[in-house]
Amino acid sequence: IITSYSGISCKGLAPYNPDKQNQDSMIMEVVSNDATYAPDHLFCVFDGHGENGHIVSQHFQTRLPTLLRHAKGFERNERVGQTLKEALIIIENEIIN
Repeated sequence: IITSYSGISCKGLAPYNPDKQNQDSMIMEVVSNDATYAPDHLFCVFDGHGENGHIVSQHFQTRLPTLLRHAKGFERNERVGQTLKEALIIIENEIIN
């Protein structure tokens, strides 16, 4: 049983830009929406790169839990791998388009 968790992130080194912001984002939350099953925890790190890396990593951080909560079967560990793959493709397409 998971009772507590924590995370930490620090910005990468960029000698050419000492004011560079941390572009990483993380998810540490419960994504279950079915009280009949033990809670599922989602832990992710999105390593932003490039001029807009923080925007991309934050978009993944915001969208992934929402898509997983609404995916049928995810909370019962059915099709977990396929559901993750489909959610990531949706988010990538949102960023590209």
